[in-house]
Amino acid sequence: MTLSNLTETEKTILRDETVTDLKNSLENAIKKLLVEYENDLEANLNVSKVEVNFIVKLDGIEV
Repeated sequence: MTLSNLTETEKTILRDETVTDLKNSLENAIKKLLVEYENDLEANLNVSKVEVNFIVKLDGIEV
């Protein structure tokens, strides 16, 4: 599929889906990294539970 064959509406939908997919992929990657970080902290600090929270902002808006 080439972009030149798509209508403007189809291009907008495709772009929105791509942004959503990217957001979901980044969210999953961040969550996995945080789990690894929490596990490392628990092991290194010899504590039973570490919890790290984060806020993601896109264009100044929390998502």
